[in-house]
Amino acid sequence: MKKVGRLLNFLLFILSLFTFLLPLPRDNHHYAHFVPTLLTIFGLRFYFFLDEHEPIHVHVNANGKKAKIALEPEVSVVYNHGLKEQELKKAIETCRIYREDFITEWHKRFG
Repeated sequence: MKKVGRLLNFLLFILSLFTFLLPLPRDNHHYAHFVPTLLTIFGLRFYFFLDEHEPIHVHVNANGKKAKIALEPEVSVVYNHGLKEQELKKAIETCRIYREDFITEWHKRFG
């Protein structure tokens, strides 16, 4: 059963890498960026902006509510703008599970 769960998680992650780029407005900018989605799970969308900076982190969106979660040196919340406690807990746990995958993708995109 564990192998099936791991395989399903892996397949969901691979599928999420091939999702279409979705336009979302960028904070502090009046124009929209196309942002690559890393993973969508539990109603949470994990993504990077195209002009990211260190420290390595991901953005999380759930129905217009946002959070930013650092991946290095450890998984930690940078800010939370409206995610409920349960949503934030799921986002943090998802970042812990997919941390290495997100970091690898960061390095592919941003060097």
